[in-house]
Amino acid sequence: MAAVRIVAGGDVALGGVLAGLSSEDLQARVEGVASLFRDGDLSVVSLDCAIGTEGEPPHRDEYIVDAPAANLHLLERLGVGVVSLANNHSTDRGRDSLARGRRDLAKLGILAAGAGADEETAHAPVVVDCGGIRTGLLAFASTDPWVGAIAADTNRGGVAPLVAETVLAAVTDLAAQVDAVVVCLHWGKEYI
Repeated sequence: MAAVRIVAGGDVALGGVLAGLSSEDLQARVEGVASLFRDGDLSVVSLDCAIGTEGEPPHRDEYIVDAPAANLHLLERLGVGVVSLANNHSTDRGRDSLARGRRDLAKLGILAAGAGADEETAHAPVVVDCGGIRTGLLAFASTDPWVGAIAADTNRGGVAPLVAETVLAAVTDLAAQVDAVVVCLHWGKEYI
């Protein structure tokens, strides 16, 4: 039986404490794990930040995690093929920022799961071919009020909510279309 090597990184933020570092300094910080990501058949990270530093935070009193879109080149350099945007920080600069961020990722050839311009996009799986093995990825985040993730609905962007029945149905549907299913889940807040 064929195998797929998936390299996954959780809670990757390309801003915050990295703000103000030069491009060379940022690249130096990822060099230690670059070979791990490049050796995988598929590299996936949970991009736990808003892409872009412009936009109105929906939760003004909460900790904002954002990153300049220019820092996305680090993911490209690592060879990341898919990001999960299903988390409590992907909308930290608002829903418009989420939509712009998905476009910025797409320009680099990086696919996104778990959040989007509406409910359908947020729930849509990412399907990739890994050496002849069709692999589907889904991503969901807790939208409990204390977490702060904003759920997508039919008219507005946000994340795919982490609801057991919805996740199980999505996995069942996707499993009928692919050889392997990967599910990325996110819940909780910083330091909890």
